[in-house]
Amino acid sequence: MLMPSWVFPAAEIGKEVSKMGEWWRIANGPATWLGGFILAGLASLGAYLMYRKAYKVGLEIGLPEEKLREAIRASAITVIGPSSAIVVGMLAIIVSLSPGVAWLRESAGIGSIMYELATASFGAQAAGESLGPGMSERGFVTALFVMSTACLPWLIGLIVFTPIVKPVRDKAMALDPKLFPLIAVVMMLVAFANCTAKRLLPRNAGSLAVVISFICTVIIFKWADRMGKPQIKEYALTVSMVIAMFLAQLLVGGR
Repeated sequence: MLMPSWVFPAAEIGKEVSKMGEWWRIANGPATWLGGFILAGLASLGAYLMYRKAYKVGLEIGLPEEKLREAIRASAITVIGPSSAIVVGMLAIIVSLSPGVAWLRESAGIGSIMYELATASFGAQAAGESLGPGMSERGFVTALFVMSTACLPWLIGLIVFTPIVKPVRDKAMALDPKLFPLIAVVMMLVAFANCTAKRLLPRNAGSLAVVISFICTVIIFKWADRMGKPQIKEYALTVSMVIAMFLAQLLVGGR
């Protein structure tokens, strides 16, 4: 669907693209988009295979199908909020490196938005340039190379250490059945705290969004307990994130 001319005038778009230079045409070319679709397909296939394996193992260990369906529904609902945040964050990559590169990198969720922009910026600086208009093909290729290779250490670590996790888990469960679930909870708290703590100071829209989302989550949890419907808690993350983003923007804007 075409945008109205008063939103994105064709002449202005042409001027901006011409400022970008040849690298923008390469970055937003058919090969880049095709690569993104291939990655998205592989990621979807991997997710499906893991889902099938998990479902099969769940039945083998005696979990009822109803519980498995509830876990699937809860997982699907839980990812809506974080996925929406990723889509919004992709706008920064679209502006800096083109929609094609944003799709190539984030179609399979390769890295976080902060990682992508930081490594791309380091790559461009290594070539003596900066992201955006005026960047040459050399600067773009260097930025893309750094983005693609800097994530290899943790991918290799994932491949190496994943088989080691199961024996460690079995030993932990043998010592104390409550230990491993407790570790999982602590890891989730650390992950969410890492995302929110740095937004608490200085006081701005980000810090206000953190406070609002916390309040909304507590309200939803209390309401679910009072209604006797614990399944409502599955929607807490998504609902809290959406409400917090809109209220923070409405109250303080970009300050």
